[in-house]
Parts: sequence; C-alpha cells; structure tokens
Amino acid sequence: MSANRPASVYLTAYEECLVGHVVDNGIVRAVYSIERIITQLMVGGMEYDEAVEYFEKGLSLMYIGRRSPLYLEEWDMDDNTEENDG
Repeated sequence: MSANRPASVYLTAYEECLVGHVVDNGIVRAVYSIERIITQLMVGGMEYDEAVEYFEKGLSLMYIGRRSPLYLEEWDMDDNTEENDG
C-alpha cells in the first residue's frame, strides 16, 4: 500500500480477526471478520448471545473517524440456494 495514505485504526485485541484492508476515498481501512470476533469473545469466556450483543452494541458502533474499521459478515453462497434459484 502507498506510504502516503493515512493509516487505518487497528483493533489490537482482535489481530487474529483482521481479514484485509480496503481503500475508501484514499483512506486505508482495516476489515475484520464478525464471525472471528464473536468466536474470540467466546474463547474469552462469553456465551454466544453475550458475544453477539457485545459486538453489536459496542464494537460495531464504535466510530473513531474516517479511518474506523469495517466489519465483514461472511457467508457461504451455497447457503442461499433458495434465493438464487428464484
């Protein structure tokens, strides 16, 4: 990546959940996997519902300016076969 682009804000507690970067209007933004974050929270002792709530009401709403991280919801396209067949 170009050295003259502003750096993204990184969530150091979730390094293993980083899946990539995007350039948004010249700003580099980190992209984190929602599934991996929830899994990491559960490994840390939270129940699934607690982890989802923590993510949805905390991390996903956190705004640190234009360099704020983005969150990727991953899914298997084969899981949507009914939608794709129509």
